[in-house]
Parts: sequence; C-alpha cells; structure tokens
Amino acid sequence: MKSTVFWNRGNKTINLNPIITDATCEKASDSIGTVTLTVNKERLKNFKFEIGDNILIPYFNNNSKVLFRGKIFTISYSNNDEVEITAYDILKYFQGTKYNVFPTIDLGSIIKVMCSDLAVEYGYLEKTPACPAKLYTD
Repeated sequence: MKSTVFWNRGNKTINLNPIITDATCEKASDSIGTVTLTVNKERLKNFKFEIGDNILIPYFNNNSKVLFRGKIFTISYSNNDEVEITAYDILKYFQGTKYNVFPTIDLGSIIKVMCSDLAVEYGYLEKTPACPAKLYTD
C-alpha cells in the first residue's frame, strides 16, 4: 500500500508524493523510526527543506492507522539533481519504558550516550557542568 508523505512547517502542509523519487523506512520496534526520502531538485522549484521541518506519513500497522511524525535531521544535496532527506520519529521519545540513570556527568556525555542509543550522528560537544543525577530517556 502506498502512503502519502506530507511536509509541514508552521501552518503550511504540502503533499510530497509528486516530487519523491525514492523512500525507505527503518523500523524501531513496531513502528517506523527513520524515514529517508529522495527528492528531485528540479521539481522543488522555490521550495526549500530545513532541519527541523516535520515529515508526516499516515499508514496502517496491524489494521490500525498510525502516523509517522518525524523531524528532518539531515539534508544532503547531490550532483545528480537529487536531495536526500532523513527524518527521525519524534514520538519515539514518548514511547519509552526504560530510563537511564547518569551519575553526575556532564551534559555532553549524556548527549553522546543518547545519540549512540538512537544511532544519531553528533558533532563536537563542549564540556559542561554536571547535570542532575537522574535523566529519564528512551
């Protein structure tokens, strides 16, 4: 079954299906965790994707309608008139049942642990003062 892919920023929503040339989804437990879209640059015209824009995909899973609601994390422009967009599911952060207890360590170290758990790339992080003893995450 083909799903419709929507882009959203603020109060503006656009159906992306006419400009998508390829789409892949990676599962995280029983829902989609990551969506990678390939878009034809020529069809974009004056439209521009930005980090943090929303990607919405209604789909069916086990006969129930669910929604991938993700944020764009990466945008890659290629020389062959394509743009690759990767979005990660924002609902994942609210569906967790475990928590991590971080002894008094700096925020950068906590972010590194969380990014490693989620397989998200990160850049250089400066050392910061220690954080509270407990931080609840997925």
